Amino acid sequence: MLGRACGRDPEWLGRLSDADGAALSIAMWETNGPFFIRLAVMALRGRAGAERLFARVLDELVRAGHGTGHADLAGRLTWRQIELFWKVRREGE
Repeated sequence: MLGRACGRDPEWLGRLSDADGAALSIAMWETNGPFFIRLAVMALRGRAGAERLFARVLDELVRAGHGTGHADLAGRLTWRQIELFWKVRREGE
């Protein structure tokens, strides 16, 4: 997975020192960790809970004037944009 993510072949990865391999692994988790954590949270909450949370976020965006409805927002915004909006919104409470 590391090789594919950074565009290198397995032989290149095999030539990395332990320190460089560890640094690459840490960089990958720092970059992709939020994605995997979000998946884990969704799994722990259950799909229904995650869908309710997502619907709440979309409702807030519609009320704030960012779209006309859930389908409109889901078609125009990335998950990251929606996530950032929700984070800012919670920090403001």
